[in-house]
Amino acid sequence: MSVLPYATLQPTYSAVFDDIASALIATDKVWLSLYAFNAPSSSIHATVWLEPCKPASAEHANTEEGTERAGGVRIAKVDGKVTVRRVKGSSTDLLVSTTSSELNSSTSARTAQSQVLYAPTLLRAPRKDFGSIIRGHEGATALDVASSTAVPGLERYVVGGADGALRIGVLDVPKEDETIDESLKGADEQDEIEKLAQRRIRERARQLQREQVIPCKGHVGDIRSAQFFPSGDVILSTSSDHTARIWDAKDGTCVRVLKGHSRAVLCAAPIGRGRQVVTGGGDGTLRIYDVGEDKQIGVIGSDRYSSVNAVGLRPESVFPTSDQPAESMDVPTLAAGLASGRVQLFDLKSKSSIGLIDTHSFPLGSPPAATDTWAQLSKGGGITALAWIDQHTLIAGTTEGVCSLHDVRKLGTGSTEIDGTTLDASVSIEGLEANAGPPCLISTWRRNGAAITDIQVNTSKASLGQVDVLVATSDGLPYRADISKLLLGAAESKATAPRVTVEYTGWEAENVGTIRLDGKGRVLCAGAEGMLKRY
Repeated sequence: MSVLPYATLQPTYSAVFDDIASALIATDKVWLSLYAFNAPSSSIHATVWLEPCKPASAEHANTEEGTERAGGVRIAKVDGKVTVRRVKGSSTDLLVSTTSSELNSSTSARTAQSQVLYAPTLLRAPRKDFGSIIRGHEGATALDVASSTAVPGLERYVVGGADGALRIGVLDVPKEDETIDESLKGADEQDEIEKLAQRRIRERARQLQREQVIPCKGHVGDIRSAQFFPSGDVILSTSSDHTARIWDAKDGTCVRVLKGHSRAVLCAAPIGRGRQVVTGGGDGTLRIYDVGEDKQIGVIGSDRYSSVNAVGLRPESVFPTSDQPAESMDVPTLAAGLASGRVQLFDLKSKSSIGLIDTHSFPLGSPPAATDTWAQLSKGGGITALAWIDQHTLIAGTTEGVCSLHDVRKLGTGSTEIDGTTLDASVSIEGLEANAGPPCLISTWRRNGAAITDIQVNTSKASLGQVDVLVATSDGLPYRADISKLLLGAAESKATAPRVTVEYTGWEAENVGTIRLDGKGRVLCAGAEGMLKRY
């Protein structure tokens, strides 16, 4: 039951930095603020002054002095109780903390704090701004990234938005074949000229490929989700026009239109390699389609027919690589996030419900001493995003900004181990009658009231004991958090809250709808005004 502090940095910080580095202005300032929901009257507001400087020499580039002078700009001073440092290897990233963050800070969601304590956190500026991919104020509502299996080295993105707008673009193209010029080695001057001309033509073709954006025409309602099949060459999208569509990522051709929902189709997922897909809709149903046969093969109703806002396939199933009948495949467990705030688990083979994770208050227990700014949520809000972390653990986010971590093996045990304490109906928290929440709840946290719009799990370093979650929010403050210690359990770790390691800056106080990792570990965010940024 944690409240996590957060930072807001002037969205135009990168532009101010560039203006100073280019000598367009002599000096300037940007604002920086720190907040914590459990310290509502103690927010910190600081001013960071930037000024031009002479960059350090190449031999001193990796020294502390070189870091402080990177990009020809340095921090002249900071007004406010905040420590701001430059980060090695980056011109614009900042490492921010409060001057008292070395104290034992409390993130308790039940106890108001007298000050904001912000542990050292990286504020990362965008590395590339793709501009407005989707027109309209509502901006991008869907994003996915995938590498092509047919063309090694080719990585695409797909972005969706209002009024059926769906665009496919290229992030990376295959590396140039270095052997292509071998036959010209030692050639005469004329051949060298031809060699240079051919190289420039290839470079121009690669650049045009990167800049190409392919429109996918067919949907007539807002795009609600979009994702690649495992091949990276096929796209599955859903829309408020009551349909899901399947597209060829190479040219944007629509190859299937999946019908059946009576309301908006809000989410979807390919099953295995994509011979079947499952969709979830505002009509409270999950529908399974056979892509090859182009027909619906199953319908499942959600709990009380609550709107299905998000779906995620359990990662335990192993899908065959040989061409065997779809019915012989291992059909996975599906988690569905409902507008009621519940998460429902389904066995897609039997098309039946096998578990239900109930809603919970935030914070748990009886209401804290309430004030105008400090009150308990009787329910954490409707589920808006979810993701599996491993075979038995999933994370869900809600409209009220609450993230919850669950161990589905503990469904129905009758007690909850939360933040290291086992609770049941007879247990009290700080002398108050406890509302323990669902028995599978591992931890729950909140930063503010902004809705969680997307969650992606990064397990690339799981073998080293590190698991991160990337969280997008409706207030333009996406972040990365380390949840490794929470997954260890109370027996091995005393951690009660995730550790926020990175905040992704550059957004106005508007919606960031989706967040993704590309094949190189870079973070992409899409949101307001159709903007796409890479970090």
